[in-house]
Order: sequence, then C-alpha cells, then structure tokens
Amino acid sequence: MTPKTNTEFELRRMFYAAFFPFILLMILWLIRLWEWNFHTDLYWMGVYPRTAAGLLGILTEPLVHAGGQHLLSNSIPLFVLSWCLFYFYKDLGYAVFPMLWVFSGLFTWCIGRESYHIGASGLIYGLSFFLFFSGVFRRYIPLMALSLIVVFLYGSMVWNMLPVWELIEENISWEGHLSGAFSGFFCASLFRKYGPQKPTDPFENEEEEEESSELIGVKKIVPLPKIIHHNQMETPIPRHIVDQAKKESGLGDIGKASIREVVRLVSNIEKVSGQQFIKMEMGVPGLPAAQVGIDAQIKALQNGVAPIYPAIEGFQGLKDEASRFAKLFLNIDIDPAGCVPTVGSMQGSLTSFMVNSRCQTGKEYTLFIDPGFPVQKQQHHVLGLKYKTFDVYNYRGGKLRAKLEEYLTQGNVHTIVYSNPNNPSWICFSDNELKIIGELANQYDVIVLEDLAYFGMDFRRDYGNSGTPPYQPSVAHYTDNYVLLFSGSKVFSYAGERIALMMIGNQLFTRCYPDLKRFYSSDIYGRAAIYGALYAISSGTGHSAQYALAAMLKAANDGSFAFIEQVKVYGDKARVMKELFTRYGFQIVYDRDEDAPLADGFYFTISYPGFSGSALLEELLYYGISAIALDITGSERSEGLRACVSQTLPAQFADLETRLKAFRENH
Repeated sequence: MTPKTNTEFELRRMFYAAFFPFILLMILWLIRLWEWNFHTDLYWMGVYPRTAAGLLGILTEPLVHAGGQHLLSNSIPLFVLSWCLFYFYKDLGYAVFPMLWVFSGLFTWCIGRESYHIGASGLIYGLSFFLFFSGVFRRYIPLMALSLIVVFLYGSMVWNMLPVWELIEENISWEGHLSGAFSGFFCASLFRKYGPQKPTDPFENEEEEEESSELIGVKKIVPLPKIIHHNQMETPIPRHIVDQAKKESGLGDIGKASIREVVRLVSNIEKVSGQQFIKMEMGVPGLPAAQVGIDAQIKALQNGVAPIYPAIEGFQGLKDEASRFAKLFLNIDIDPAGCVPTVGSMQGSLTSFMVNSRCQTGKEYTLFIDPGFPVQKQQHHVLGLKYKTFDVYNYRGGKLRAKLEEYLTQGNVHTIVYSNPNNPSWICFSDNELKIIGELANQYDVIVLEDLAYFGMDFRRDYGNSGTPPYQPSVAHYTDNYVLLFSGSKVFSYAGERIALMMIGNQLFTRCYPDLKRFYSSDIYGRAAIYGALYAISSGTGHSAQYALAAMLKAANDGSFAFIEQVKVYGDKARVMKELFTRYGFQIVYDRDEDAPLADGFYFTISYPGFSGSALLEELLYYGISAIALDITGSERSEGLRACVSQTLPAQFADLETRLKAFRENH
C-alpha cells in the first residue's frame, strides 16, 4: 500500500472510529431534548445503590443527566475518549466499551451513597483510565504517547474520584468516578495481551537463532524484503516541491478541491519546479478562437458599442441568429425572445436555479443526473438550495425511467439537470433516454435544464451540417418545459469572452407561475428570469461579445463555418491519450455508452488499481500530471479522475508517455 492509499485508509479509520461516539452523543442529546420538551426528569433511570430497583441504572445511568450543562460538560470528553478507543484499539473497543459501561455502573451500585447516580462521567473515567493504563502495560510508544495525552487533557479528573469535599461538590458522584476508574484499570489489565502490541525487534533473538541452526547443521540466511520508501522514488517533479506547494495551498484533501483550486496549485508547482505539467484539470479550449467572431467583435467596438449598456434581454441580431441555429442544428422552434445571452453557461444555470426553485411552493429540490459539472452544485450551496443526485451509469436506457420516478414521485423536484455529451464521463444520452426525461418532465411538471456546452461533440455522428439531419439530440423534442444552455466557449473556442445563451422553450417562457411574485415583479417565467434574476446578477452580457457570437452563429447557419470539423481534434487526442494511459496500467472508468463503445471527445475518465481518486490525483502531481477527482462531480466512482484533453498538445504525447512509464515502474 502506497502512502497515499494508506492516507485514505487512515482517514476512513478515523471516520469509522467517530461513527459510534457520534451516534451515542446524538442519543444522549435526544433524550435530554425529550426531557426538556415534556418537562419531565428521568433521574429514576440512574443507579440507586444496593436496591433491586436500582439495578436498572447499571444499564441506563450514562443515558440521563441532571441538565443541559451537565450533558454538555460530558459530551466532549465522551466523544474524544470514545474515538481514541475505537481508533487506536479498533475491534477491541467493541469488547471494552460495553464492559466499561456495565462495570462502572455495577461498582457504583455496590459502593455508592443512597441516592440516584446519573450521567456518563463514570464511563468517561473508565475510558480515560483504560487508555492510560493500556499504553503503560503494552510499553508501545504510540500508545504510551496516547497515555500522556490523556493525562495532559484529563489528568485533573483524579481529584473528582475522591471524597475530599474541599475539592468537589457534595452532589458529584465521586463513587461513580472511582468505579469508572477501577473499571478502566481492570479492563486495561484484562486485555493487555490483546489488540495492538509493541512490535517485536526482528534482531532481538538473532544470535540465539543462529546457534540453534548450527546445532542441527543448517544455517539459514533469509534476506530482508526490499523496502522502497515512497519519498525515495524518483519522480519528474521533486517531491519536496509538490509537498511544499500542497502545504501552502491550504487544501486538505486535494480530491475535494475545486477545478480552479487545482489550477492554482499546479501553477504554483510549475513556477517553483520550472517544469510544465500535462494539464488535464480544466476544460480550457485548446484551439484558436473563431476568426469570424474576433472580426465581428472588433468591428462592434470600432462602431462604438463599448460605452453603451447592452439590453438585458440581448442584442436582437444575436437573438435572431440563435433562433435560426436552434432550428437548423437541433430542429426545434424557439422564439428569439427566449434566446437570452448570458455571461457563460454558468450564469445561465445560476439564473435558472434562482427562478426554477421559486416557481412552485413545495418543489424545493433540483435533481442532478450525474456525474456532472461540479460548479452547478456549488451554485446551490451559494444560493442555499437543496438538490438530489444519482450516478446515471447503471441506469441507462429503459432503466432511467424507474430511477427518475423514484425521485419525481415524491413531488418535490422542480428541475432535472444533466449535460449532453456528459461532462465528465462523456456518455451521450440517446433519443429514447431523452424521450423518457421529457415525458416524465411533462407528467410531474418539472423543468429540464439541458447543458449543451459540448454541442455536437459526439463525433460518432456528424451534427455539423446546417439544416440537414442528423440533428443534435435534445429533450426539447419531447417537452416544452426546458431551458437549453448553449456556450460559445468550447464549440467556438471563445471561452475568454464568457458568452453563452439561455434558450427557453416557448411555452415555458410565457408560462405563469403565481408563486414567482414572492420574489420577482412578474409571475411570467421569461420576464422573471430576465428582469428579475438575470438583471440582479449582471444587468446584461458584454455588448461586443454578443456581436461576436451572433456572427459565429450566422456563419454556422449559413454553412460557411464548419465549426464541428474544427473541434474534432479533441476526439483524436482523446484516442491517443486513452491508449497511453491504458498501456501503462490505467483503466477507463466510464467505458461504455449503453451497449456501444464510449465516444472519444473532450473528456475521459481514468483510475489505477489500488488508488482512490483522491490518492491518484495527489500522486500524479509528482509526475507532472493534473486532473480532478470524480468525487466532486457527483460520480459514485470514487476511484476515478476526470481527464480533459484540450490543453495537451500532440508534441507533449511523448512526455506524457515518459511520465506514465515512470508512474508504472514505481507502482
């Protein structure tokens, strides 16, 4: 196991060790809240010494407390000490914990004053004494260190287990504390030969073993296994540089980092190391921007649009060309009024979430068909919106209907979100699957947000011919409750100008939702989206960029701009890069599109045996390769990474192979 996978394992151990203590605390606080709510007192569940009725308290004493302050003072030490027990003593903890629970109560029943003894403090004393003496008895340095930590944090508790009234209050059960302490000492002694032990020195009995072997005429020479420490591996990027950059980044788990955080980390490593990364973390177009767009934008600026505020609903020439484009490349009719420019598709999705979540009271969830674009969930966190999610990979074809209805029948979903082609898996929904989504959107009255950021990039079919089938598949053929997000970033390589479109279906654009009046001046969807949400976000999209997008759409509509042909290079690069990764032991995570091989395109997904996604991402940094973990995309495939091909040049393929070969040799 590599240090990275070992780190993942230790993190899981830490989580599992906290699970039981957390549940126990929840139970204690629920009991306390129940007492408070019903104005009752469960003191009779405590231990009443040397009476038959008081025997019940042996089992229930730790569950009840004299008040919120009493429980609060016990909560932190109970959680910390219980976590230490289950983390450092693993399975042994499940035997020790109930014994401490019972024995502390039993001994209190035997020696206590005639009064009710309540609270978890006896159990706390039992845990602290067990942890202290277990470390001492085992003479194992990590556990002895734990003993010292326990003494440092809770050593003063010893004064509360003695009947010295100058030191403790009369209503404190010193008997319970003493009983817990004795229980902890007893269990530490009883289990001293079980659980973690001091490692045996492999050379301790070396001389005796040699003499014994010579007596029988055989002397064995057993070579020690070759151990290669992780920090001794030769990697393309020196390990200390990467480690320092990670430390300075402030990122705990790189696998949970956002795309832009990974970009910043990689940039810092490049500056210090002087070596260029194979950058696969961010979907930056790797092609020049469309010249027709550049020319139109320059002309617009020369004609004086810069000092003029753009109309929030958009430049009419752009709206008209967007409507034409929808007809010629998707074969759908969208009125120009519903074609609204936005500052990238991210602003389009943000606007949609702000409106869709307020259309109908009681419908408060977005349903993400994942994996998906991580920032859309970040938008939900920023807005304080709720969402549900599932990984679609195992629910393709006809299975999709039942999975969607599992959520939609609850009646609280307002929007279904997905991308097609899918970022990051690059699966492409079939017309049958889109029909299922559309039919269910009609049946359950939900809005579909279809992200077409990678328009036409399923290169298995040619969607780039104006007015000629095949057309880009879309849910718009099966429902009127849709918003399409079209971006100029990838398909026109115009990412720097942040220009995109919200294309709102005609019936949805004019539909009345009375609940919208709670937040906006209009209850008509289109007006609320444009003059309510979009106006509040940016008050319009860059004027000259709108002219650029209008020109690119017009050239595509007229058939003079073969935009799909220009981006097919992404598919070519994906084919080569996938072959290189699999040659050196990597696996493709999302490898099928229903029953067909997956298309080659802007993204692909990878994993490596023995690594989680987070661990693999961190380890690849030492080899000058960056990506993002599938964990942040809503994928259930936590072993995987998303790799973007756009920034990797063909001239870098040889360097990529060298780095992958080194990775394979070290792992």
